[in-house]
Amino acid sequence: MSLDTFKTALSKIPSDTRIDFSGMAEAWVNPEATNMLRYAFEQNFRVSIYTTLYNWTVDTAQEVAELLETYPKKIDTFSIHFPDEYGNMKGWKYTKEWEDVYHIMINRVLISICLVSPCILWSISVPWNSFITGSPLPAGIVVSP
Repeated sequence: MSLDTFKTALSKIPSDTRIDFSGMAEAWVNPEATNMLRYAFEQNFRVSIYTTLYNWTVDTAQEVAELLETYPKKIDTFSIHFPDEYGNMKGWKYTKEWEDVYHIMINRVLISICLVSPCILWSISVPWNSFITGSPLPAGIVVSP
């Protein structure tokens, strides 16, 4: 979907509609995803983000984190999905950049959202994470104010 099509779609729905960046495909495969997120915030929509961080770069993480810090009361959910305990998740591969992106988002999202609104944070550690980085990473993070 193009940014222009996204803008047209948002212009036709009530402003109290929540915009979800999610689905059976990673929203950030679309190179316009961050611009769409920015536009949704600028138009005063509430948003939820469900992501694997697939296709995210450090620059993407910094830009999205800045948006979340700017609009913390407009976030309903920020969820990072991980492979299951057997390492299953189609297309997901561990990279150092993925880990850097993960840490940027966790550190900045927790600060920007949870210090402004009460949060619920879920985290489950699974053994397969340990062999990737030498220390357990949460298997799934969901932040809901």
